[in-house]
Amino acid sequence: MDICYLLQLMRNRSYILACLFILLLQSCVQRRREQPVVYKGKPVVPAVIAAEHAGLLNSISALSVMPDSTGRAAGKLLALVKNHFSEEEDYVLPVLGAIPLIDSGNTIDQPGRLSEMVAKYRRNKGHMMADHQLIALFTDEMVAAGTREGHPQVVGFRESILHHAAMEESVLFPAVELVGKYLHSE
Repeated sequence: MDICYLLQLMRNRSYILACLFILLLQSCVQRRREQPVVYKGKPVVPAVIAAEHAGLLNSISALSVMPDSTGRAAGKLLALVKNHFSEEEDYVLPVLGAIPLIDSGNTIDQPGRLSEMVAKYRRNKGHMMADHQLIALFTDEMVAAGTREGHPQVVGFRESILHHAAMEESVLFPAVELVGKYLHSE
């Protein structure tokens, strides 16, 4: 064998190995791009809802420090709303965090966990709706006291919290049901 021939063969082998290595890398990168994003860890409450809850709680909290019957009514409302939001953020609203993943066709890593949350919501749905009625009642009590005592800011708050409850009942709670049906069909 000729030395030139061997050098040529080695160059060809190196070239071929380099090409194979590049193809392998491209294949891995492509496969990685095709792998679905997986929903890992604890499902989270969508940030926009968490921010709305925080804003409503801050408003009620500010009203609850008033040294009159408006403050006492706001304190009663605050205790109820804190408990209600805590329950929602525990097992109702985190389910909504899966919606963008479902919409984009990505895999949900722990569908059983989400299914359990949906089941708990279904068991407690009547309680959640009763809370909304109590929230409206306590808000009306606070507004009546605030109107008598010259606190006009309570009227605007009433609209905010009742709008929030209506949004939950007409959009968010049905969305939780839809996620549950989706998980059941998978």
